[in-house]
Amino acid sequence: MDFEYIHDGQTHHYLSHVRKLGSSHCHHQPRLDLLEVMCSADSELTSQVRKLGGKAERFGRVQGDLQTPEGRKRLFTQLVVRKPKHVWYSPECKPWCQWSNFNMSRSIESHEEIMQQRIDNLWQAALGIVLFRFQLDNHGHFDLEQPRGSAYWRIPGMSEILDNTYWNEFDLCRVGNLRDPSTHEPIRKRLTVCSTRLVFM
Repeated sequence: MDFEYIHDGQTHHYLSHVRKLGSSHCHHQPRLDLLEVMCSADSELTSQVRKLGGKAERFGRVQGDLQTPEGRKRLFTQLVVRKPKHVWYSPECKPWCQWSNFNMSRSIESHEEIMQQRIDNLWQAALGIVLFRFQLDNHGHFDLEQPRGSAYWRIPGMSEILDNTYWNEFDLCRVGNLRDPSTHEPIRKRLTVCSTRLVFM
């Protein structure tokens, strides 16, 4: 079954594209331990895996714009050729986070603006589902991160991932060293990761 994403009147068949690439690439390079998707150019996960002697690559804005067919083709080719054991997916959180939920309640204009941002970002959810299915089909693992309280998990179709992964939460209190101005206690920044594996790499 294909997964379609319709935007600007165009239908994108992500899963079919991946399968076609798979049938046309017979030469495989050494398997990756980790492929980070939509990550920063200096993401820590890839750095740590490499320090431990593993094979890890990033696919962020530098490697390709995933909103374009060319960018997605580069990613799908990387998936097919390198068959990563783990794919760590970090879709944009800004339109879905708790701050966005709060801002939506402030005015009709804010509500409409954030809803439009969410609509514009639905392609990332479609891509995530394809990455999840690809990993299952190829006996790999899939991890998807969002801040706690994100509305991302309420997107139609996310139940497929939620029903087939473990729910993990981590406190990131030291990141940015943000503190409450009154109590000077660290501000909790909790990360949610849905993973096909209960214990990470």
